Amino acid sequence: MALIAVFMPIIFLQGLTGRLFKEFGVVIGGSVAISAFIALTLTPMLSTRLIKSHQGHTWFYQRTEPFFAALNEGYRNSLDTFLRRRWLGFAAMLAATGLAWLFFAVLPQELAPLEDRSRLRVNSTAPEGTSFERMEKYMDRLVDLIKAEVPEA
Repeated sequence: MALIAVFMPIIFLQGLTGRLFKEFGVVIGGSVAISAFIALTLTPMLSTRLIKSHQGHTWFYQRTEPFFAALNEGYRNSLDTFLRRRWLGFAAMLAATGLAWLFFAVLPQELAPLEDRSRLRVNSTAPEGTSFERMEKYMDRLVDLIKAEVPEA
């Protein structure tokens, strides 16, 4: 529910950002809602039908268990080492914060790519026989309308 609450307000954004990310918010919110429904209803029911209890371990378990036991032991050792030097956690957080600030300051930031030249092309046709003067007045009104409605103008 928290993910849905985060992504659904994107639908209501205004302007260029809203137009770019509206579909993204709908897709992510919908997929999270469907995934949550499946995880809370279908998966537990299927696990009762598919998973059968048995006494011994399979050959796959026997072959892979030493790897996972070693993985657990390595994690336990690294955690013990880290807990003996807790101050390293604060140093790592400080370094990560500094790197994030550095990347934010150095990397270019823009919503539209550099190739965007901020141009708008409009094709307009009039009924056959329209005079040049009438078409020119129509195009002037169209230009004024676009200047008033397009926020980038």
